[in-house]
Amino acid sequence: MNKKFLRQCIICKEIKDKAELHRITRDYKTGNIMLNNKNEYQGRSVYICKNSSCCIEKALKGNKIKQILKGELSETKRDELCNLLKK
Repeated sequence: MNKKFLRQCIICKEIKDKAELHRITRDYKTGNIMLNNKNEYQGRSVYICKNSSCCIEKALKGNKIKQILKGELSETKRDELCNLLKK
């Protein structure tokens, strides 16, 4: 029996399958915030809709990611995440 893993987008609050969302993680070892779709890093994570450019823009424009992950998100890191998410 295949189990579906459901997660909630931090912006629109829709509950979706984990595969339909981007995962952004603050690595517990280094404290760096990065895109983590392949589950390479462990730490605190947030999820954002992949297909909604509105959710991506709102997440990067505001401080929602920074607040939830309790980490620093510099301008260069924010731009880098923006480019990765919009691909």
